Amino acid sequence: MKIGIMQPYFFPYLGYWQLMNMVDVYVVYVDGLFRPHGWINRNRILIGDTPHYITIPVHGSEKTRIRDITIPDNGIYFKKKIVRSIEENYGKADYFDECNQLIKDAILLDENRLSDYLMKGIENIREYLEITTPLIISSSIPMDQNASAQEKIFQICSYLGGNHYINAIGGLDLYNKDQFSKKGLKLSFLKMNDFEYKQHSCEFYSGLSIIDVIMNNSRKSVKEMLEEFTLI
Repeated sequence: MKIGIMQPYFFPYLGYWQLMNMVDVYVVYVDGLFRPHGWINRNRILIGDTPHYITIPVHGSEKTRIRDITIPDNGIYFKKKIVRSIEENYGKADYFDECNQLIKDAILLDENRLSDYLMKGIENIREYLEITTPLIISSSIPMDQNASAQEKIFQICSYLGGNHYINAIGGLDLYNKDQFSKKGLKLSFLKMNDFEYKQHSCEFYSGLSIIDVIMNNSRKSVKEMLEEFTLI
């Protein structure tokens, strides 16, 4: 059984969905510490011809676990601002009418806890792309919270009966295949292939939010993009 583990991100890039699509079980890891200026509460879309961040404000710090991060009461102002930015900059995109409502519903969600808020966007995109991989929230899995990140992976895989752990390519320097092998686990890394798709900018920008991808491409095309990766 193939296992993938990722933190909840705000409308994450295509590689997030490639990993979710190819594993048998996808664990949304909410037990880690919040990383300011990361991808948990922000992402990038094209505003004009260049990438700009869209950000959900939060209460919490790098000492707060993701599951305990909250959205302040004035968050609705920023949510509405993000919706306006998307509508102004993607209103003429080929698939705006098809995708805008599901994105808008997730962004304007009245939810105080950040992890629950992010799950709405993740579920909406998962359903739109017809990804059938079951999602499990890490807080429902018994594990030693004082263990190392690698040891927690071992515990999660053992609990779920996994024998093949697949990580995003960013973890290539973090984990050792021999150490995983000793635990009876195969370790692989998913690297998104280099390819371009239609954008409304003069220059192509990769790694943008999935919002940019689904606004500019048909559902069929995006589902084909889910297979555009290499396992290392």
